[in-house]
Amino acid sequence: MNKLLQLRALFVLYMLAKTIVEIVFGAGICLDSLDAGGMSWLVRILGSHLGIAIMAVIGNGILLLLGLALFHFLLQKKNWARIILLIVGWINVVDAVSGLLFHDVASRFLSYFRVGVDWDQILYLDRMTDILGLFFWGYLILVLQFNEKVRSEFFPSQAATVGEQQ
Repeated sequence: MNKLLQLRALFVLYMLAKTIVEIVFGAGICLDSLDAGGMSWLVRILGSHLGIAIMAVIGNGILLLLGLALFHFLLQKKNWARIILLIVGWINVVDAVSGLLFHDVASRFLSYFRVGVDWDQILYLDRMTDILGLFFWGYLILVLQFNEKVRSEFFPSQAATVGEQQ
């Protein structure tokens, strides 16, 4: 299988896994954050427990469609799509690493905001999606930036020039 097709398939799997994690643990956070009135503040905002699942599906669905559009152009060997995916990848990797490194600091900072939610659970959800993201985006960066065969597909004239010089 072509590396770029493999990346696209992994992107779809990553987005599905991310959506499932957000639905399962997001609903758990919602149910655990019941206040004295017997209703979670998240449920009041979203209208129902199903609102969290709908929000996760819609948000990740939009990101999936945008990502698939970029992969469409990537498969057409458009270098700008490769660069955009690399930028998004590096941003996600830096975000994930910083989130994992500074979890304790973020937990202490957020504890000052008393809105009826367990910030540790939300940060745990964030860590889980960050770890998923690290695996996918790290692999994408490895393939698009450091794999010479894939890079040469985006610069065929440059590869031919290097071949002629040798």
